[in-house]
Amino acid sequence: MGDAASKSNSFLKEFYIPNYIFLNTDAEHETLSNLPECPVIVFINSKSGHDQLAGNMLLTYRSLLNENQVTSFNFARFTTVGSRGYFEIGTERPAQQGFSHTGLQLFGNRNYYYPILQGVSVAGRRLRINPNVFKKTDGNNDGTIIDSGTPLTVITARAFNVLKQAIAEHLNSLGRYHQISQHDLPLELCYRSWPHNVHELPTVTFHLFGADMVINPENVFIRTGNPPDGFCLAMVSDGGRRTLLGAYQQSNIRFSY
Repeated sequence: MGDAASKSNSFLKEFYIPNYIFLNTDAEHETLSNLPECPVIVFINSKSGHDQLAGNMLLTYRSLLNENQVTSFNFARFTTVGSRGYFEIGTERPAQQGFSHTGLQLFGNRNYYYPILQGVSVAGRRLRINPNVFKKTDGNNDGTIIDSGTPLTVITARAFNVLKQAIAEHLNSLGRYHQISQHDLPLELCYRSWPHNVHELPTVTFHLFGADMVINPENVFIRTGNPPDGFCLAMVSDGGRRTLLGAYQQSNIRFSY
């Protein structure tokens, strides 16, 4: 046992950084029997969704190394200035002008981040949709995901029908758009002619916890036909319970994780 402990301590010394390196004071330098070959700084993500695991890792690494060389963070960001790149790590997310912030949830061993979607608006009018239809439960096929790997947004059937009806009513009220069937496309709400003024088409807003994701008309609808003189709602429902905020609706919106 003694030999094993001695070997372990000898091994850890190769990573140890003395206090005077961090504290930048005139205090007497620690006397080291040998210089570490591989000094390290340990960063542990305290907001990874596994708070207990992160806490245990902090305690363990601080007991093995100098506690000043082990730190936690809850945001990381890579930025570029000219030809130089900077990787920022901190304990508070820096303020970014024009950004809104929303939380992301992790569930068990699933490899998805789930925002809290609380509702949907069409042209600024909040739809009567029970927010529980977007909620993540213990099931594997529900909840809301921001997924750049899904081309078009997929909305749970219980909300999609309400959304589709609200958009149809808005366009019908304008009296200029004639609904048609597009049998060659898996899209449900299609119209004959693309407008001269795209901004008379409605926006769709996904109300996330603490932030509104506003989708402009160019990304609510997709042009169809050859030449592309018609348009369809660029959102679908697969009849399931999951909502996926897809890549087409993420266009022209900057995301920072």
